[in-house]
Amino acid sequence: AGKTKDRENGQGAKKHRRGVFPAALVNHLATHTSYLISPLSASLLLVVSTLQLDFFRFVGYLLPGTIVVVAVVGYYSWRINRAAPAGPSSDPIGFGSAAVLTLPIVVLLIALALAELRQVPYAVAGGALLFAALSFAAIHPTRQQFTHALRSLDWQLVATLALILALSAYTANIPGLKVWAQAMLSHQLTLPILVVVGYLTGMVIGSSTAMVAAVFPVLAPVAAGLPNVYQIAAVTYAAQYAGYVASPAHPCCHYVAAYFRKPYLPLWWRIAGGAVVAAAAVIAVAVWRG
Repeated sequence: AGKTKDRENGQGAKKHRRGVFPAALVNHLATHTSYLISPLSASLLLVVSTLQLDFFRFVGYLLPGTIVVVAVVGYYSWRINRAAPAGPSSDPIGFGSAAVLTLPIVVLLIALALAELRQVPYAVAGGALLFAALSFAAIHPTRQQFTHALRSLDWQLVATLALILALSAYTANIPGLKVWAQAMLSHQLTLPILVVVGYLTGMVIGSSTAMVAAVFPVLAPVAAGLPNVYQIAAVTYAAQYAGYVASPAHPCCHYVAAYFRKPYLPLWWRIAGGAVVAAAAVIAVAVWRG
C-alpha cells in the first residue's frame, strides 16, 4: 500500500511539473494578446494616430498573429487540463461578488488608460492607491492574513522588477536608438530593415508605447500616404511585438518565471518562439497581400 501511494504521489508530482510550464506560457501570452487586437491598447492607438490609419483595418492585418497566439494559448491550456484536469468549483462565487472583486482591476486599467492616452497627471499613482483601497475593502483581510502576505513576498523578485523598470525607463529614452532607427528607415523601407528595426527596438526598449514612440514618428513622414502603408505598419509593429514580449527589459516574463518557479531562460525562449511565429504570420500575410 505504501509503495502504491508513493507511486501515485510521484505520478501526481510528474503531472504537476508537466502543467507548470504550460501554465506560465498561457499566463504570459494570453495577457499580451491585447496588444494585437484591443481598442484599449495604447501602443495600437499610437500607431493608428501617428500614421492616420483605420483602426479595424490595421487590426485586420495583425489578425494572423492574433490567431497564432490564441492557438498557442489554446494548445497549452489543453496540456494543462490534460496534466491536471480541472474539476467543478467547490466554492462557487456569485456575479455580485465577482463584480466587486473585479472593480479594483477595472479602476486601475482606466487609470492606466488615462495616463497613456490622455497624459493625465498622477493617474497611475491615483489609480494604484484606489486599487489598493478598493482591494482591501473587497477582500477584508485579517491582520494575520496581511502579515502572512507581507512575509511571503519574494523580495528578490521585487528588487529585480524595480531594476528592470528602471532599465526600461532608461532604454526608452536612449537618443542613439532613435537616431539609428531614423537612419535605417530614411534609407529604404525594405522588409529586412523594417523587421530588424522593429524587433531590436522592441527587444531593447521593452515597453509597448515607448517602442512605438521611438519608431513610428520617424516612419510617418516616409510611409504616410504610400499605398502599402498598412503593410509597412503591420510588419514593423509585429516585429516590435515579437521583441517586446520577450524583452529582458519587460518585467512580465521575469514575474511569470518567479511566480511559477521556473527557470527564466527555458521559459524565455518558449515565449520568444511563440511571439516570433505570431510576427512571422503577420509579416507573411502582409507580404502576400502586397
